[in-house]
Amino acid sequence: MALTPGQHQVVIVNNTTACTDTFNVLVSCPDNAVVDTTIQIGNTITICLDTTLIGSNLIINNNCPNASNNISYTVANNCIEITGAALGTDTLCFVATNPAGQQIALTIFAHVVPGIDTQFISLPVGATTLQCLTPLGIGSTVTNICPLSSGNSAAVTTFPGSLCVSIAATSLGTDTACLIVCAPSGICDTTILIITSLPKVTTTDTVLQVITIGNTATY
Repeated sequence: MALTPGQHQVVIVNNTTACTDTFNVLVSCPDNAVVDTTIQIGNTITICLDTTLIGSNLIINNNCPNASNNISYTVANNCIEITGAALGTDTLCFVATNPAGQQIALTIFAHVVPGIDTQFISLPVGATTLQCLTPLGIGSTVTNICPLSSGNSAAVTTFPGSLCVSIAATSLGTDTACLIVCAPSGICDTTILIITSLPKVTTTDTVLQVITIGNTATY
């Protein structure tokens, strides 16, 4: 007998004796919880099920194991630990069942993205260098998403159609560039450049000159 969620009164009639019995039934159907999350490659996050309505001693299964190729996961104490293994988006379809057969569901969409790299660059004032970033596929582009964090001590210039960035040390100090490389698929990788502009390097030449007594040398 299928009942909709809510309060119901069920009357049972014995067709032989015509006796009846009445039950009040509360039908509760927990919604399927959905979690949409992002994980940096190599990192691990933990997501726990809300088991308030069904108690403990649960059996938890992933009903779509073929949809999770870019992550690895373990289940313990009603929680799922998910580790990003490869770039991409996976789906996990967990169903938890208690001894009475009651169930709750948890669907997880896990987007595995590259980690954030931090690089340190030191240049003497007046010097320029070219920093080229790794593409994420054909058609990748690079953008400096924190342009106001540079320009005081270093000039950071991007070029259309190129993943290389020009960095010029203009005055003493430290600037930051936040370079994000994105592929047409939407996967992006962020690199933080910490740029320190140093004093110009001066060189001193040493000349050894032998002068005999009474002679004069000109430099």
